[in-house]
Formats: sequence, C-alpha cells, structure tokens
Amino acid sequence: MNRQFDSTYSFPCSDTLSWIVKISNIMSFLRNPLVLLGLNISAIAGSTLYLRSHHVYNLEEHEARMDELEGMYMDMLRLVEKRQCLLCY
Repeated sequence: MNRQFDSTYSFPCSDTLSWIVKISNIMSFLRNPLVLLGLNISAIAGSTLYLRSHHVYNLEEHEARMDELEGMYMDMLRLVEKRQCLLCY
C-alpha cells in the first residue's frame, strides 16, 4: 500500500503531530523581530550584569591583596628604620 497517495491514511501518533504543530507555532513566534530584539537585549543585559559582578568581585580581591602587601611593606620599613636607629648608637 502506497501511503503517499492514500487519502484515508492517518498519522500513526496524533500526539506527535500536535507536538510538531506546537513547535512550529513557537518557531513562528520566534521569527517576530520584536521578540528577537527582546531576546538579544535581555541576553546582552544578563551577560553584562554577570561580567560586571565578576569584575567588581575581582577588584575587591585585588584591593584586599594590595592592602595586605602595603601592610607588609610598612612593617618591613619600620624594621629597617628600627635597625638603622640601633646601628646609629
């Protein structure tokens, strides 16, 4: 039996056909230029917010490291000055 020309042939699974129709409706919705623009803007905004928060975190970590190094540097300078004062006498 040639199913291509049989007008009484029904689709084997009507669920599958309904899913195909739903997917095609979703795809036609995604072809709308305003939807595409909204998706693009939301993706750009989301990635920008994520990268900004990551950058702020890295800046805070860097500042903490620099403060620690500055404290160590000041401690070493105090030790050197104290040693020079002891050598002067």
